[in-house]
Amino acid sequence: MYLNSPMNGARLRSFTTKLFSIAACGVIVCCLQARNTASSKRDSRNPGLVSGAQNPLCGQLDDRKIHLPPDWLSFTPPAVGKSYVDPVFGCSVKRLTNGSEEETLEGGKHPSLMHFYSTLSPINASDTLLLILSINGSWRVKDSNGTLVVPSGKMPSMNNGVPVWDASDGDSFYYTQGKTLQKGTIKGDSVKSGVVDTFKEYSGIVSPAASDLSQDGDHIVLVGQNPNNTMDAFVWSFSKQAKTSVYTTACKISGTVTETPEPGCLHKLLLTPDNLLSIQFAGDGTGMEQGARLWDGRKLSDLQDATNHYDTGYDLAGKPIFVAVGNSRTQAGVKNPCPSGWGLDVRQLNDVFSAVCLLDKQPAWHVSYRGSATQPWMAISFFDDRNPGP
Repeated sequence: MYLNSPMNGARLRSFTTKLFSIAACGVIVCCLQARNTASSKRDSRNPGLVSGAQNPLCGQLDDRKIHLPPDWLSFTPPAVGKSYVDPVFGCSVKRLTNGSEEETLEGGKHPSLMHFYSTLSPINASDTLLLILSINGSWRVKDSNGTLVVPSGKMPSMNNGVPVWDASDGDSFYYTQGKTLQKGTIKGDSVKSGVVDTFKEYSGIVSPAASDLSQDGDHIVLVGQNPNNTMDAFVWSFSKQAKTSVYTTACKISGTVTETPEPGCLHKLLLTPDNLLSIQFAGDGTGMEQGARLWDGRKLSDLQDATNHYDTGYDLAGKPIFVAVGNSRTQAGVKNPCPSGWGLDVRQLNDVFSAVCLLDKQPAWHVSYRGSATQPWMAISFFDDRNPGP
């Protein structure tokens, strides 16, 4: 795992940019920190960064060409905590993990270490700590220099979902255990936990895969298992201490929701910027619980009948959108606005037929919307699928 040099909210507000990160086999992760109003005892933000007009820290103007580093096949990464400068774009990149040296699993294998998925924020509110997952399912916390802060053995016991950072407290995150939502606060090299709420109506709950905390920091997506083994996918508000939206599945789960981040027919759940549920079901098709759907609290609306990578956010006009590849193969009657007819587009959540082309002829991708209504931007990562390739 790698981290690019920090860029706080003051700098991000001073210019508009598109960030493209080229990843080989998902190894390189590029993060831009945009939240800079949080409190944390580990807040080490650069005091030299000032507000006002600033030039980008690195990068080039878009010339619509691919620029591979000259040492793509021979590059040797630095040690954990050390940095290198990208020879093409001039960006400083710091290495945070090295599973082959840091840890050894049972049987002598070494873990792959990652931040889980592109639609989750790996870094905390004060841009100082990261939640990192091992291939064996264990979590740990590192700082932005790659130093281990909380080892996996001192992390709290949690259901097999994803923990998410608090939006303002840099030392706290949320996770599920049994039928409770918990708040964990980092104290030294361990975590002090407390119950936020207990959902007695369910046999268990889980914070599902891909779902980050809401844009306003006040809502979280959870999935609860009903007595008849259907599931409630619901939005819960911290300030109201109540559910603001509930979708009850027709499908039933075998086993328990606490055992998996993708329970039953639910593959991926995302919060829209206006705190509605975007549900990607496990299978493609035109059925009610297939494809990607939008739940407004009363009905399911079609986003796509075919599933793919996508994220939700705001466009330049402050309207809720999702970023994916849409055309008649993903939804009947939908046209792709890109020249090839198969490009990455920005589509209105309330009108899937309204779209603009973001990027055409892209290779396999992941997208991560990390912006806000006043600063809409996203990161896009690509896979090098050349054969043979590095």
